Amino acid sequence: MQRIFKLYLKREGIGKIGTYLAIILLSATLITLIIVQGLAKDEKLGEILPMIFQGSPKVQGIVNFYIFEILFIRAGVMLLQGFLALQIIASTFVNRQIVQLAAAPMTRAKIYYGMIAVIGFITGIILMFTHGVGLLLICWYLHVFKFNGFILLLIKDWFLDILFISASLFSCAIAMIIKKAGYIISTSIGLIIILCNMAVASYSSESNYLLFIVLVITTIISCLGNLLAQQYFNKQDI
Repeated sequence: MQRIFKLYLKREGIGKIGTYLAIILLSATLITLIIVQGLAKDEKLGEILPMIFQGSPKVQGIVNFYIFEILFIRAGVMLLQGFLALQIIASTFVNRQIVQLAAAPMTRAKIYYGMIAVIGFITGIILMFTHGVGLLLICWYLHVFKFNGFILLLIKDWFLDILFISASLFSCAIAMIIKKAGYIISTSIGLIIILCNMAVASYSSESNYLLFIVLVITTIISCLGNLLAQQYFNKQDI
């Protein structure tokens, strides 16, 4: 598993990972700016915010920007997972590179989970890094930075990020079983619609319980799906 992880991580390289990060960050920022400007123009900045942020339009604008920025970064990372599943898993089979990997002295389970580990690692680093920096900047800008409070909030948000990453790894199972780009990307888009809508609903309700429950359920489905995909891989003739 470690050999597969290193192999595909080296293939992606720092340059590609940096490019993924830049594309996701710039796209999320552009879309967020458009949405926040529209909300400000229609005087609806406080619609999805909890009561604690009702009042100052400036504060509402900053908080809205942070909320939508992280939301679209999560969406971009989930879409990236589908792309990586296509590139790393599906393409390996389509291009018959799997023959060389299967000939190596390692189990098929290690090959498959090594691929998943690379996808989860790359997307996890991008999401958690941008989320951590974003949270630090908003706390500093709003002059509410307290180290202990920041660490607790960061741990909570990172835990949710890990669930987002784990749930959307279901695209890897689709890449293993079906191996068609349309199905893989459609799976990622479907998960984005479900999970991001739940995230928006959690902001206005001031509670993450429903979002947490949906994330746990989808994560369990993702784990079962990948277990099934691994069993499917074991039975394939290569």
